[in-house]
Amino acid sequence: MSRLDQMQAARGAVAQHWGVGRILSQLGLTIGVAALFLWLLLTRLQDFDLNDLRASFGLVPYWNWIGAVAATVCAFWAVGQYDAVLHRHFATGVDKARARRAGICAIAVSQTLGLGVVTGAILRWRMLPEHGLGMAVRITVGVALSFLAGWAVVTALVLTILPDAPYQDAAVLVLGAAVAVTIVALIAPKSGFRWPNAFTMAQLVWFCALDTFAAAIGLYIMIPADAGLDFATWLPAFLIAYGAGLMSGSPGGDWCL
Repeated sequence: MSRLDQMQAARGAVAQHWGVGRILSQLGLTIGVAALFLWLLLTRLQDFDLNDLRASFGLVPYWNWIGAVAATVCAFWAVGQYDAVLHRHFATGVDKARARRAGICAIAVSQTLGLGVVTGAILRWRMLPEHGLGMAVRITVGVALSFLAGWAVVTALVLTILPDAPYQDAAVLVLGAAVAVTIVALIAPKSGFRWPNAFTMAQLVWFCALDTFAAAIGLYIMIPADAGLDFATWLPAFLIAYGAGLMSGSPGGDWCL
């Protein structure tokens, strides 16, 4: 064997060694993350009485279940659009279907387990590894901030429109701040920070409205009819609790009603 062949064989052996090491490290990371998620899930389930939970499920009519599932599917589709919009905004080149799928998985897991920036970034990195952890964190933070901004606008609009809703003075201030931020985004000079344009901001608010309204409808359908709770009373309470739960970062925080 010539010296050149020996060098090529050595490089091939090194590459194979590093390839195996990379696979083992990814496998170890996957197992570690899965174990962490399982532990967090078990801590959430330990306070539930499964017999009572099963009996409660049986009291809900089938049509309510179907309606709630349909509303949940709509909400999950909407949350996936946040990632699609932000990937286009940051010009990552990821197609909408992959971005939406990564967003749905990341948001579903992070809202269930809590620590949204950490768990969401890990899931996005795992599903879109070619863009690295840095971009996964960037998208995760962007989704979190854009959702909170959209939630603030949607909630303020609801509180302003409904005549008996609470915190209407604060809602007017939030809407005024949203208008001011929009104007700044339109006239701000180009810099290191990539401001979203008006179309991007409108999309994010629209998908936030679709997400939160679908979630509100899905949970409202499951409330017993004899509770005497009308949707106009339920919606602002849900939106306020929804946002408070997400900002807390606690496991299952978006359902802290």
